[in-house]
Amino acid sequence: MRGLDIEATIADVSRRPGVAELLRRLALGHEAMRQEIDQHVVAEFPAVAERADEAVRRQLIDATFRRVFDRLGGAPCPDDGAVHRSFGAAAAAAGVALHELTAAYRIGSRVAWEHLRRVAVELDLDADTAMMLAQAQFACVDELTADSVAG
Repeated sequence: MRGLDIEATIADVSRRPGVAELLRRLALGHEAMRQEIDQHVVAEFPAVAERADEAVRRQLIDATFRRVFDRLGGAPCPDDGAVHRSFGAAAAAAGVALHELTAAYRIGSRVAWEHLRRVAVELDLDADTAMMLAQAQFACVDELTADSVAG
């Protein structure tokens, strides 16, 4: 089976009609998305809130948002995963279990996808673009999860 060329997918999706507007609208709703992600993570894994205070969680969610949405917009990732490797190391030192850390990323990804899907529908993006956005988003989240685990 042939592997996914995430760079080609991101380059293609970032040039599609409506994607720049979608990302602009998501950026405007970033604060609400961050709060929703944090609420879901804390509800599912209360121990995470005990080990990582709200400011740290906010910083990680913001870094993740920038990394994924910059990449979906066609921009290179400026930190090349350093923030997520550092967070992974800090989480491990604080006693956050690997399954909790990776589950938190999956929760964030699901919440972000719901926001992305809603805006894509509002903009009437075609189905192929929406599917490519999903593929690229989940691949980006896989990358940052791997960086955190490596930390």
